[in-house]
Amino acid sequence: MTNLNFNNIKKTYMTVTLPDDENTKLMIMTPTKAIMDKLIGMEEFLSGVEVGPGVLNDLYDVCAEIMNRNKAGRKITTEYISEILDLEDLIIFFNAYLEYVGSASNSKN
Repeated sequence: MTNLNFNNIKKTYMTVTLPDDENTKLMIMTPTKAIMDKLIGMEEFLSGVEVGPGVLNDLYDVCAEIMNRNKAGRKITTEYISEILDLEDLIIFFNAYLEYVGSASNSKN
């Protein structure tokens, strides 16, 4: 009989150092289904296609939601992220995160 205990599974993390005064380091986990659904919905924007004005707010919201999935449980708000990251930073973050998610899912197979 096989025993699977999710509490003993070694997880992978993406380490992000924020450009704030403390150089805050976050160890970010892979996304939940809800976050993945939101990322898929933002694919057009991230690939450079023009979209409506509300997308920028959505990007900051999703970025904060992703960063809230950090190992330390540190609370990251949309307002905080919008103060320290500009649009270029957001695009760089999402591209790096999607690369991390892809490599994490490929390594499990």
